[in-house]
Amino acid sequence: MRAYSSKAVNVSFDKYALKPSQEPPVLICHGLFGSKQNWTSLAKAMSNRLSRDVYTIDLRNHGDSPHTAEHTYNAMTEDLKTFIDQQNLKNPILLGHSMGGKAVMNTALACPDLVSKLIVVDMPPVAMQLARNFSNYVTAM
Repeated sequence: MRAYSSKAVNVSFDKYALKPSQEPPVLICHGLFGSKQNWTSLAKAMSNRLSRDVYTIDLRNHGDSPHTAEHTYNAMTEDLKTFIDQQNLKNPILLGHSMGGKAVMNTALACPDLVSKLIVVDMPPVAMQLARNFSNYVTAM
């Protein structure tokens, strides 16, 4: 049985770095039902080509990160702020896909001085209407 928490959690992560870098690091956040492993190949390539540290993160309730009763974008923002602080990261570039995109957008809005750049993949910055049969997909899972 898993323990549940409603405060910031210490997210699981992988770090890709060839050598120490003074460049702002990149933090990559996966989409819904994904994990840090979805971005391994790209993270390695980015670290190699950009000569900077790249972190892939398992957001709460995903992968190796703690599972909690709370699963909100504000909670994920607290998790990301805590991670950035614990790792002593300066001006990170946040990259997020889908759910991770919304999490990094929320983080950038809540803490604009914390983030140097924002890259959002496959997540519009506006509210979208779900397809009428969306609940059928959720039920099938």
